Amino acid sequence: MCDEMRTTETRQTTVVLAVESPIVILGMRVLFAPYTSYRIVAEARQGRQTCEAVDLFKPDVLLLDLSTPGMPAVEVIRHVARSSPETRILAWSAHGEPACVSSALKCGASGYVLKSDPADELVPAVRNVTAGGRYLSPGLRNTTFDHYIAMPGGPSSDDRYGRLSPREREVLHLVAEGRTSLAIAERLSVSRRTIEVHRRNIRRKLGLHNTAELTRYALQLTAAGGRHC
Repeated sequence: MCDEMRTTETRQTTVVLAVESPIVILGMRVLFAPYTSYRIVAEARQGRQTCEAVDLFKPDVLLLDLSTPGMPAVEVIRHVARSSPETRILAWSAHGEPACVSSALKCGASGYVLKSDPADELVPAVRNVTAGGRYLSPGLRNTTFDHYIAMPGGPSSDDRYGRLSPREREVLHLVAEGRTSLAIAERLSVSRRTIEVHRRNIRRKLGLHNTAELTRYALQLTAAGGRHC
């Protein structure tokens, strides 16, 4: 057994878990329990809660499930990078596409772990980013992301995009995932009519004339790395 598991260090590394599923959070707690050098100080199950937890605790590490609802993941990362620059962000996602990985890294994540990795990949990942390094899942290490990170931000850096409210941006990112208005309404626990109103307002603010143009613009988010992974 490693020394890290046998001894309690003077200062523990504080961690916030941002994962929607209570079962997964429980599993992560069990995973980290033997490592006394880590202390989980808060849990969050959606984007806004994540931002509030980080603002309150200023943790050393945020373990962020990029599919956590409530805000686009890239906006959560940007918020944390601004409000708690000492917090290291470790992204956890089912998506390993270069655009998705580079988006998280470009916005401020220090590491990226795939959900398909073995569970014991998380602890060394947290250890690595805590030490100031950048951690990538083994399956991503042969891919060069510098080209993608250097690319312009696409729609997410578009002046028009800045006109959208946080909720409208959330809806736009869900459109980029190919979700219908009904599916988005169910995801956000609102009526379909509310989503249709958001879509009309988004088209107006972006200067788009129809659903096809909105869909095309939303899809550019994925190509430019602005995907809600």
